[in-house]
Order: sequence, then structure tokens, then C-alpha cells
Amino acid sequence: MRPTKLESLQLLRQKGLPVATVLDVGVHQQTPELIRVYPDVRHILVEPAIEFHDSIRVNYAGIDHVLVPKACGEFEGAAFLNIYDITGFGGITHTTITDHPSSPHYRQIDITTLNSLILMFAPKGDILLKVDVDGVELKILKGAGACLQKCSCVVVEAALSIDNNLFFDRVQYMGERGFELWDIVDFCYYKDCLSQVDAVFVRHDIKANLLQLNPWHDGQVFDSGKWIALFQ
Repeated sequence: MRPTKLESLQLLRQKGLPVATVLDVGVHQQTPELIRVYPDVRHILVEPAIEFHDSIRVNYAGIDHVLVPKACGEFEGAAFLNIYDITGFGGITHTTITDHPSSPHYRQIDITTLNSLILMFAPKGDILLKVDVDGVELKILKGAGACLQKCSCVVVEAALSIDNNLFFDRVQYMGERGFELWDIVDFCYYKDCLSQVDAVFVRHDIKANLLQLNPWHDGQVFDSGKWIALFQ
């Protein structure tokens, strides 16, 4: 067992997590873990940076997918996409979405909401939602409204030591809306300091009903052979 997004998603599928649609917000060029674990369901791919669109089409060839050339936010409207290259190699390392330009390289983009995307592309069946948008994940989640309850699983990027500790904001928000933290994966360090993780949430009723996701309440006697301490 390893604390990676790939392994976590593989385990969730093996344990019976229901997923009819993958909604990937901030896909960049691809999310290989979601391609590998869910090649047989529709992927709704939200990516406003047109520089990535050709790569997306290549990477998702053979997979049922829809490319949405917009950004997500709390409300419908418009905003600015700021493009950065912090390596200096001439590519794109990341983008941010703001009300006013904050980079020499920017363009105006359309903003949609998770609520609109879910009603348009995934009105039925459980959704696996992934949100990775460099700090504004919480605003995007708020844009789902009651449709967030259509998600069986939500994977959210959370920074810990970049600008502020966003991890607890996301845990609190999701917990208040009936989701439980199931896993923490993809630990990233910068100069020996933990800087970023991905938090994996499962809707409470699903976790309660799937005993494989609820090992302390499955009625079985404790098995010390199944207790795993990592990195010791």
C-alpha cells in the first residue's frame, strides 16, 4: 500500500465505490490516475487553458469524454486566467483564476459552476469529482450547491505551507456537507516542508453502507496482520 492517488482510487473501485461519471476540474493535459482506474466511464474535462487542449484530445483518445473550455467558480460569469512558468523554461507550470489580471500573460475566460456542469452532463448516477486549481478549490466546491450530494467521492488538492493552510478549510467544508475524509495522498514537500497533499473524501452514507470502506465497523475481530504502519 502506498499513499498515492492511483492506489487510493484503485482501492475505492475494488471496494465497490459507485462511479458513473468522472468530473475532472483542472485537468491540465491529463489525469493519468483517473484514466487508468476509470477508462470505461465518461470523463467531463474542465480546462480553460487552450494550450492543453490538443494534448487532452490525444491523451483521452478512445475514452468517452467531453472537453469543457471554461473554468469553474462559485458563480457563473467571467474572470481572468493568469498563466505562469515558474521554471523559466518557456512552458506553463500552472494557472490561476482571478477577478483582475495578476500575471503578464493572461486572458479573459468564461466561468461556469459545478452545479451547471452536473445538471448538464451528469444528472444521473454517482460522480467522482476531482478539483485541482491552484488554491481556489473551495470556491469551486461552493458552486456545486446541493448537487455536491450527487458525488460519491471528491478528490481535492490542498496546500499547507504556500500561502496558508487550506487543508483544514476543505476538510471542514466537506465534513459539514456529509463527506468523510477517507485518504490523504500525493504528499509534496518543498525545502523539507510539507507543502501540498490531495484529500480524498467519500460521502458518509456510501462509506456507512460499504463495509469494505468501514473496517472498524464491519463486525469482524481485529486482525493485527492487516495493520500497516507506513515509513517505519
